[in-house]
Amino acid sequence: MKKLMIFLFSVISISIFSQEKETKEDVNKIIESIKKEIADKTCKCIDSVKDEVINRKRKENIEGINGCVKEYTGAYMLGKKLAAVDKTKDSNIDINLNEKSQDYLDSKRELEDYLMANCESLKFVLATNDRENENSLSQNPKARDYYTKGVNQSNNKNYTKALEYFLLAVKEDSNFPFAWDNLGYCYRQLGEYDKAIEAYKNLSN
Repeated sequence: MKKLMIFLFSVISISIFSQEKETKEDVNKIIESIKKEIADKTCKCIDSVKDEVINRKRKENIEGINGCVKEYTGAYMLGKKLAAVDKTKDSNIDINLNEKSQDYLDSKRELEDYLMANCESLKFVLATNDRENENSLSQNPKARDYYTKGVNQSNNKNYTKALEYFLLAVKEDSNFPFAWDNLGYCYRQLGEYDKAIEAYKNLSN
């Protein structure tokens, strides 16, 4: 984390000395650079989850991913604040690390979205199914029927249609891990990373 802080300050320092006032485009470029660096660190943290994925339950894997993201969200928030501060004025930097604050939730979501698109370790962990147990499949016949139809559509790469069935499955039985898992997978295939993350979070409840 210390090296990460040094990186953040070095990036901001370069911008201070290169020009007196940055444009919005300059700030956005700096924030993207910071996001990439922090996401790379987070992805390396997720590597440790990947190493043990075969012997762990999906819930534990999701908790491990969330722990890595949580560890680096504060650093990302600091980086964004430093990049956006007006260098020509004396400014105080306030960071609300309350996990329920909007700033924290927005930063966490931005980091998660970037990871979903760029972190291969995260994709590997999320693509690895739990070993089946008594709670993996629903006891609700209608939910199982929708799930089976969704799997058939997904196997044919009809992800939009598969989503419809998986959504019906979890509506029938909200405690249906395999349905939530496949729902997240379909959202990922369609590039809807926010919704994929929300679907996967239902596996850790």
